[in-house]
Amino acid sequence: MSVDQSTTVLHVLPAVFNDIREELDHISGAWLAAGAECVLVDRAGLHFLLAGNPTWSSSRVEADLEVFDPVATLVVEGVGPGWAQTRLSADARMLDRLATTRSQLSHTTAALVEANDQALAFHRLATSSTTSLGLVDIMHDLADEAHRLTGAPAIAILAPDSPIVLAGDHDLGKTLLDMVHAEAMSESGVIRRVSSGLTHDVLVTPIGHDEPGLLIVAGPADGRIHSPTRKLAAAIAGHLGGLMKRARSHQQELADARLRHEVEAASFLAAQVLPRRSPAVPGLDLYARNQPARLASGDYYTWTMTRHGLVFAVGDVSGKGLPAALVMTMLSTATTAAAHRDNTGNPAVILAEISADVYDYLSDSGVFVTTVIGVWEPESGVVSIVNAGHSPVLFNQQGCVEPVPPHVPPLGVLPDVSANAVSFELVPNDLLLIGSDGLVEQADGDGLQFGQDRLAGAVAANQGRTAAELVEKLFVLVESHCGPQPQDDDRTLLVVRRTGARR
Repeated sequence: MSVDQSTTVLHVLPAVFNDIREELDHISGAWLAAGAECVLVDRAGLHFLLAGNPTWSSSRVEADLEVFDPVATLVVEGVGPGWAQTRLSADARMLDRLATTRSQLSHTTAALVEANDQALAFHRLATSSTTSLGLVDIMHDLADEAHRLTGAPAIAILAPDSPIVLAGDHDLGKTLLDMVHAEAMSESGVIRRVSSGLTHDVLVTPIGHDEPGLLIVAGPADGRIHSPTRKLAAAIAGHLGGLMKRARSHQQELADARLRHEVEAASFLAAQVLPRRSPAVPGLDLYARNQPARLASGDYYTWTMTRHGLVFAVGDVSGKGLPAALVMTMLSTATTAAAHRDNTGNPAVILAEISADVYDYLSDSGVFVTTVIGVWEPESGVVSIVNAGHSPVLFNQQGCVEPVPPHVPPLGVLPDVSANAVSFELVPNDLLLIGSDGLVEQADGDGLQFGQDRLAGAVAANQGRTAAELVEKLFVLVESHCGPQPQDDDRTLLVVRRTGARR
């Protein structure tokens, strides 16, 4: 929503929102307590302030209240997207359902007025019991109002996963519950006192269709439960079922929003393991990029300087999302630690060290990891690599692009990893490219993959570019290939390119 601050006038909330005004105030207060700067409603170009001080900043989230005509938009300023958008959308859906429920209630009340003198009382019951979003609070409010309106000596509400709620004579209510559990109801839903040994008839009414539970009403001590009371009890029970469903739905949406926020936070922390910038290494042009398919990536890359030279790695954890990202953080850390412990400068030795550190964990988790470990020795200009089941790996030497096949299976497949590294002398403009299968296996709308041959051709055609230019160009080509198709897998690309004069 674009707002011109200089011409904006804040208006008083119109009467069309009166049915949900209390909930709007409650939600607005909760957002301010959560750190928001302002909460307002936008409708037909008019702005209605609910709470806070508007700043008209771009940091905001919005959600439509679709039940109104024209549609109104709930706006929260001072918060970013992600968890806040999910929470606000949940609030908007709850308000829509609430407004719809109260609208339907108004129509139901009009019909009950014609059939029952107690319909007006039921309307008061309904409107006074919809101000709470808590399930237990709703049950208590309805029990108290049902007790007042029916004049019953005792009311009980029994619902799964909720405490028993009583109104009126609690001792009588507990007795009623015991008898309801022990007795079968007649077709009318009434347990007769003459057959049950009670001092009162008992009316037992199911709560709605989707919500299991019972509304239990004790009849008068000197008479039976008659039709008006039964109709009122049925209306109360049906309304209670709707309110309980709404409350459970709102609670679930809030739980989902909290879970999403936690996943986003964990994903953010996992992403911090990846290097934020390429190291400055004389004689080399370095660049890498990672693009997750979901919130978190199971691909990783890392590089670190040791006494033997530059150690670099790219890996791909099986699976996607946060579970793969958590394994990724462990592998990235294990790679850096093994590189600094190494006394040989041999990537095969580093790979064996990593495998010894992580094999048990990967095997127990049913996860495997493809990876390439490389070491560049600055004095000789030689790069040595070992490939554990990873692809694509391409070596561009003087314009000739060749793949480097795997030497050993991925990590987590075998307990002992033994391999011989392969070495290449890098001369100016030679480069080593290590990607992940999310690049070459990305399909277009016809199911045709980008493919390793297409990747090798693109590398050869763009060999004059810098490492950063080449990586970004290849990402653009893959994105252009897939078109509107969603990203299938995490994408990672690392380039080591030789610069300067040959020694």
